[in-house]
Amino acid sequence: MKRINIVLIGFLSLWLTKASSQVFEYKTTRLAQWNQAGTDYSDVWGYAAAGREYAILGGATKIFFFDITNPSNPTLIKAFGPYTSTAWREFKTYSHYAYAVSEVDQSGLRIFDLQYLPDSVVLVNQTNQFFNTCHMPFIDEANARLYCAGTNTRSNGVIVLDLSLKPDSPTVVINQALPRSYIHDIYVRNNIMYASHGGNGLSIYNCTGNACGPELDRIVFGGYNHSSWMDQGGNWLINATETGGNPLRMVPLTSATHMEPAGVIKFKSLTLREQYPQGNAADTANIAHNPYFVGNLIYSSYYTDGVQIFDASDPNNIHRIAYFDTDRSSTSYSPVFRGCWGVYPFLPSGNILASDIQSGLWVFRLNNSALAIKSFNLNGAVQPDQSIQLDITSVINVPILTIVLEKSNEGNSFTAIKEILPPQLLPANLASNFTDFKTTKDNYYRLKITYADGSIDYTQILKISIPQLNFRSWPNPLQDKLFFSSQYPIELLTIMSVEGKVLSTARFPTSGMNLPSNLSSGVYLFNYQSFNANWTEKIVVQR
Repeated sequence: MKRINIVLIGFLSLWLTKASSQVFEYKTTRLAQWNQAGTDYSDVWGYAAAGREYAILGGATKIFFFDITNPSNPTLIKAFGPYTSTAWREFKTYSHYAYAVSEVDQSGLRIFDLQYLPDSVVLVNQTNQFFNTCHMPFIDEANARLYCAGTNTRSNGVIVLDLSLKPDSPTVVINQALPRSYIHDIYVRNNIMYASHGGNGLSIYNCTGNACGPELDRIVFGGYNHSSWMDQGGNWLINATETGGNPLRMVPLTSATHMEPAGVIKFKSLTLREQYPQGNAADTANIAHNPYFVGNLIYSSYYTDGVQIFDASDPNNIHRIAYFDTDRSSTSYSPVFRGCWGVYPFLPSGNILASDIQSGLWVFRLNNSALAIKSFNLNGAVQPDQSIQLDITSVINVPILTIVLEKSNEGNSFTAIKEILPPQLLPANLASNFTDFKTTKDNYYRLKITYADGSIDYTQILKISIPQLNFRSWPNPLQDKLFFSSQYPIELLTIMSVEGKVLSTARFPTSGMNLPSNLSSGVYLFNYQSFNANWTEKIVVQR
């Protein structure tokens, strides 16, 4: 008879969820916060030059400039104002200039010269030549053009300014109405404009030269189309609709001027519901505000859910890898327009800026674990002797201090059973194994990974159960004959000393079998093995 070996195999590809409620920083680390009592805030933007980094923050009545080269200690360089109070201030930078607009305070376009940082910032121009109010600026840096959306003078289209000759004194190159009228926000690459028309959807225009051509493509989602950003390869737009409960959407681009509606991918995050699971389960109307691509990662300000960070390297498996909660007093998605307004993830250091309407400026970083943890695999298999063979594999690309295999018999309290030495040269492939001989009916395993930056992560728990024989034997003590019943046929009986020395074996034993004549009185271990499980018991022999 051909022997059939069947083992129970467990496999786990590491994917983490938040371990407990009210965790404000998941795979992120707070570096600093700055807040001025009694002030509300709007957007944030960043700037870097000569090895130093800066933050530009919009306040209700002021514009703040910070040196954040030491991210744990932001230094306020200059606060401009007070100006007319407004809930909207937006910024973009080009060369060594910052461009500021507002939707309320009738200030037109403010241009700040940043070349004297970190010593000072100079307001070099404030002009109402083009508009008094503007909702959003965007700069197509390759073509030195400043696009202005939602202005009072061209509320049904776009104004485009030329920065190429005098960045501190731009001139108009386009002032044009568009078929979908008002633009709330825009993204532009190589003169191709992707315009969020609010309730009229997302449209594409070619704005080369002195005019925007006809609408080249359009896509409409439910809700208020708010803003988009393009990935580096020009293959996707990440789009946010500023409507409660709506998801983020990845919009595929088959060319720079054509979107593919059938390939749109939707995803969202409900961090607040995870933090406060005792809350109203129907309270899911969170809002993504301003999303950005950095490589394969998506960073999005998310109002009451702070900053959400997603891995989009596999468009069919977009998942959140980290978040940073800036709105730490909120337990509900109502009111929705509070919390994190903007995020800036483009600083050379990798540090991230966030602005919160109530709590001001935040500086934080993404932990190494957020990028590395997904590569760990833990799998295990039950062996014929009821031990469990565990295998750990990983592709490691960030520094790791320790990798510890932990075990629990009930799934809650874990103890270390093996420490695995991480590789020192990166990137590296890790392969390690361990055999657990001290198994029980249910066995729970996980990996604890400690990174060089001090952050710690755990894999999800891998449960492996030992198949049971439903076995019974009698009598005990016994003299000559052994009787037993089993759910499965017994293929091998092994009689051992209590020290584990094999004294006798019997293939396919039958109930009622005679004991070996040379087996003297004493205590023995009887091991019964079936095709997929085994059982060991202590038997007293009396002769």
